[in-house]
Amino acid sequence: MNPDAATFDGVQTDGQKQELDLPLIEVPFFSRVPEPSRIWNRMLAVVWVIIAYYMLDALSVVLMKYWYLESFNLKSVFWTNFWMGATLFVAALAAYSVAIIVPAYLHKIQPWARKATINLGLMAGVIAGYYLSLDYTNFLLLTHGQAFGKVDPIFQNDIAFYVFSLPSLWTIWWVATLCAVAGLLSSIRCAAVSENQRNRYAGLNWFSAMLRRVSTPCTLVFAAAIGFLLAAYQWLARYDVLFRENMDQMIYAGAQYLDVTGLFSTINDYHVTALVTLGITAALIYALVLLRRHEEGIGKEGWLSLKRAGIVVALLLAVDFSFKIGIWIRDELFVDPNEPVIQLKYIKYHIDSTLDAYALSDIE
Repeated sequence: MNPDAATFDGVQTDGQKQELDLPLIEVPFFSRVPEPSRIWNRMLAVVWVIIAYYMLDALSVVLMKYWYLESFNLKSVFWTNFWMGATLFVAALAAYSVAIIVPAYLHKIQPWARKATINLGLMAGVIAGYYLSLDYTNFLLLTHGQAFGKVDPIFQNDIAFYVFSLPSLWTIWWVATLCAVAGLLSSIRCAAVSENQRNRYAGLNWFSAMLRRVSTPCTLVFAAAIGFLLAAYQWLARYDVLFRENMDQMIYAGAQYLDVTGLFSTINDYHVTALVTLGITAALIYALVLLRRHEEGIGKEGWLSLKRAGIVVALLLAVDFSFKIGIWIRDELFVDPNEPVIQLKYIKYHIDSTLDAYALSDIE
């Protein structure tokens, strides 16, 4: 045997033994990936500290207002404002918390995920309640506003409705819509991580599997609520014709002939869009229910039903677009060529309303 080779083999063997005998070095803490529950708990703790800081700052503002009004012997004014703000805070806190937390109990998710969802719901409720409570003045006008004794010539509503009620109705719409969106996102997240849904739709394409997985009854309820609120938006937006600018028409501000009269009018366009929104919402929910029902495969009949739902959505969009085209054609062919005669009635409405607004109606 070659001595050099033996020496080399011996050195190699000793090196291997030395390498095996090296002490194990403990892995530093920051190089290990912590569990998801620990990450969420730490993040939520930091967020709660930030929220508590801002709540303490808001409390200092409330105390300052109390001491200021107390110095003028107007504590009753403070308590009127305070209780309205507190009512709004509790209402938003309850609505957002329920919308976000309920899906965590309607889906089978891990305890740490449910705990994180509860924390997120409470955080969203506190933040929403804080910002809604700042709008207490509008809601005081809503509950204590008095009638003006004059009605608008278009909708026949008392002027007080536009001063006291409409701003609060818009605020309620925004709060309800954001609440429904938060509930929808929470439901989708809980359905996506639900243990009951794992490997349930194996063998399907990812898009179909994703839709089926998240289309739980809770998700569909929130989706229907959003569709209804979008239709309600059109109902509230129709009042904008009283304030809109019409710089390209004879009436620079307020309702005009095209907005009010005839089948193809702006007000009717709002109504058509609201109905189209409800129809599209119903068609989409029907399609999701159909996907949810056929777990092993939609089949020929299922695809035919989905195709019909898609055709309904396309037809509804076409109806809405065609109605808007009809309004434009009517404006170009019948309204513009006949101005200002056709607008005299609405010009008078504009002048009378302006004089009333500035208390000039009794001046000759």
